[in-house]
Amino acid sequence: MIRLILLAVLFCLGYTLYTLWTRTFGGGHRPSGAPPDRRDLRRGEEMVQDAYDGSYVAQSLAVTLREGGRTLYFANADNRDAYLRRKKQG
Repeated sequence: MIRLILLAVLFCLGYTLYTLWTRTFGGGHRPSGAPPDRRDLRRGEEMVQDAYDGSYVAQSLAVTLREGGRTLYFANADNRDAYLRRKKQG
């Protein structure tokens, strides 16, 4: 019984060390062009409002558009394209 408890404790310790190691030193490779993982966001990063649907997105993840000397932010390219279509229609 003590062996089983000791094995469980060692397993938990090993798993904890493994996850700590992978989170600290990368632990994986993200293909280029892929959006950043949520863990890559800086704590306290500024949120910006999507000009099309009003949702909020982290500034580092936002798709931007310069228009009339100001920067507009969008949650994704689809929202940006829909905004441009709506502006074009009137």
